[in-house]
Amino acid sequence: MKRIKRIAARIKGAGLQASATYRAKPTAPPVIENDTRKPLAAVTFVWNEEAYLKKWVDYYAGQLGRENLFVFAHGDDPMVSRVAEGCRIYGLPRSRVDALFARRKSDLAAGAVSFLLAEYKTVIVGDVDEMVIVDPAKGGQLLDYVEARRGRNQSLKPFNLDLLDDPDAGALDLTQPIFAQRTMSRTRYQFCKPVIVSDRIEFAAGFHYSNHYPELAEDAYLVHLHFADRAINQEIDHLRQTSFVDNPHLDKAHQYAKGYWSNHMSRYANRMRQSDLMPVLDLDDAAPCFGRRCAVMSSASQRHA
Repeated sequence: MKRIKRIAARIKGAGLQASATYRAKPTAPPVIENDTRKPLAAVTFVWNEEAYLKKWVDYYAGQLGRENLFVFAHGDDPMVSRVAEGCRIYGLPRSRVDALFARRKSDLAAGAVSFLLAEYKTVIVGDVDEMVIVDPAKGGQLLDYVEARRGRNQSLKPFNLDLLDDPDAGALDLTQPIFAQRTMSRTRYQFCKPVIVSDRIEFAAGFHYSNHYPELAEDAYLVHLHFADRAINQEIDHLRQTSFVDNPHLDKAHQYAKGYWSNHMSRYANRMRQSDLMPVLDLDDAAPCFGRRCAVMSSASQRHA
């Protein structure tokens, strides 16, 4: 208990949160004899994000097959059935969006992952604008990557890459290879999320932390497209604000979300200005140093909220 208190004090000084579910060392998932489960599934959530959903489905379908993709759709949107045809689609009611929405979404994700682990050895979960990719120099195949690391840890957290918009490169075409169009990224420790999961899990809001002690995955990246193209963000922003106008009976329940999205593009612009002020480093040189920092921070800041 004293150790937990010391850790909590250290985290509090860093502006983070802690809980008694902190685990002092990595834990391997349970061993199942004669394991006949399927190797890997992917889970995401979507609402008015057609461009990202198309990319998510195309990428993961090529890696895993559509039959192993699970899409949770917030509200009734025929677009999801069309874009994610062949995937497992689950419709969710969207009658209330408030300050606890992200918390409930993470609880649902944790439950879905834990449920799917009865059928799959490993599950990847995340937002629809996030994709786990393996370094092409290491083969680029998710199944091979996960299989080679099976049994090492309950969960893995890929190295975060927030791809950044580049006005000189033109609009982002999500039907084409992304890294041919966007070569700048920002890395944030809290966005190295524990999204490759092989054991029952509980997530903090946004999947940023869990009750596991995840391993920072080498040669795997969590690519975040949210800042990769301003035009796509503006389109999503417009669709979401329009949905509130078209559903006046939800207006009161959606005050929190309305406020969030009304300020969304302002926050987007602020983040891009902050990124412009950051030093530019070569990824091959910066990643090993950052990885060591992540490992040190993991020893003191794993939490469950």
